[in-house]
Amino acid sequence: MLSDDSPDFFFLWSGDEFSHLFRMAVRSVRMHNPSADIRVYVTGRWPDSPNFEGMTSDGCASVIRIDADDVIDLLPAHLRGVADLYRKLPTHAHSARSNILRYALLYLHGGVYLDTDVLMLGAFPERGEADALIGTERVWKGDGDRVAGDASVWLRPSTWGWAVSWALTRADSYFFAGALGLAHRLARISDAWMTSQANNAVISARRESRFMERLLLSAAHADPSVRYSTGPTLIDTELRSAGPDVVALGCDSFYSVPPGESYRLFEDVGLSLPPDAVAIHVAASNHPVRLSRMSPSDTQARRGSVVNRVVESAWGAVKGVEGAATR
Repeated sequence: MLSDDSPDFFFLWSGDEFSHLFRMAVRSVRMHNPSADIRVYVTGRWPDSPNFEGMTSDGCASVIRIDADDVIDLLPAHLRGVADLYRKLPTHAHSARSNILRYALLYLHGGVYLDTDVLMLGAFPERGEADALIGTERVWKGDGDRVAGDASVWLRPSTWGWAVSWALTRADSYFFAGALGLAHRLARISDAWMTSQANNAVISARRESRFMERLLLSAAHADPSVRYSTGPTLIDTELRSAGPDVVALGCDSFYSVPPGESYRLFEDVGLSLPPDAVAIHVAASNHPVRLSRMSPSDTQARRGSVVNRVVESAWGAVKGVEGAATR
C-alpha cells in the first residue's frame, strides 16, 4: 500500500528475473546514504526469486506492493490521462510501464527514483531548490531515427563512424581488457557520431514537480508502440523546453560510460571513472545472460573491472548486515 510520506530513494520492480546485481543496486544506495528512507515498490505478483528474497532480508529497503491504478488515481484529474496509455501497454512492457509510474510517484511524493541497474558510487547530489534534477548520457546520433524505422540512417557517414568506433572499442575491451585505450582515444572525435541526451534511469524531483507534471501530460499522448516514447525520448524532448529550475547534470555524474559501451563496465579493467561520478548505469537490457548468471561467487565481470569492484563491495556490506543480525 502506498503511504503518504515521501521516500528519499525508491525503485520500481515487476517480473521474476531479479538479478544479484539488482539486489546489490539497492545495497549500494544504502552504503552511501546510510540514513536514507529507501523503498522498493513492487507491481504485479510478488517475484519468485532467491535474489529478491535476499534483498527483502538485507534490511536495506522497505519492500512495498503497490497497484498502478491506485497510484494513477491519486494524481490530480488533469494528469489521469496517462491511465489510458498505461492500460494499452502490454503487461510484459515492464520498462514502459515503469516510466509512467516513476513520473507519477515522483509527482506525488518527490524523492529520487533509480532504475534497478543503477549502482551508486557515492552520496547523491543535493537538488537544492531545483524543481527536478536529471542526468544526460552520450548516445549514437542515429539511434532515434533507427527506432523510428528510418532505413536511411544506415547510409550516413556518422553511422559508419559510430559502427567502426564501436567495433574497435568492443574488441579492445573483450580481447585486451581495454589495455589499448581505444575508447579514450576515439572519445576525442566522437562528436562526429555521438550526441548528448537526457536519460530517465535516475531522476530527482520535488513533490508536485512542474517537470513531472509536464512529463505526465506529454506521456498521455505518446505512441505506446514506439520504443522509448515514454522514456529517454520523452524526457529529452521536455528538457529542451524546460526552464532553469530543471538541472541537467553532465554525463560524468550518472552515465559516464555510454549505454552502447556498457560492456566496458564488465570487461575494461583500465576504465577510470571521472571524479564527479556518483553512479553507473549498467544498462541491464544489454547483458541479460551475464545478469542471469551473476551470483555472490561470480560477478560475471573481470576482476578489477568497475562492476566487479562495486558488486563485491556491496556484497561484502550485505554479508556484514546479515552477520550482525545473526549474532
